[in-house]
Amino acid sequence: MFCPSCGIAIQTKTAFCTQCGSRIPDAMSVANPNVVYVARKEKTAREKANEITNVAAHVGLNVIAGWLLFRIVGAVVLFGIVVIGFRLLMWWIAG
Repeated sequence: MFCPSCGIAIQTKTAFCTQCGSRIPDAMSVANPNVVYVARKEKTAREKANEITNVAAHVGLNVIAGWLLFRIVGAVVLFGIVVIGFRLLMWWIAG
């Protein structure tokens, strides 16, 4: 049997967890081998902040990559327009 708060294995028919001290509900204190209790760990403020930082870093990289791609594509298109314009000008002058 496991503590619902911290997830540590505890003895059957105990009222409190020896690790975290949380109260074990009466329904859980009766040993039932067919039921598996899964502890859900709450995220600390630091873990939440790290998740936000990681997401912000990925979003920031995507913004920078998108901006860079936009600039490169824009430069290629502008270069193509200049080259085509120059060739048309040369064709018009020659012909």
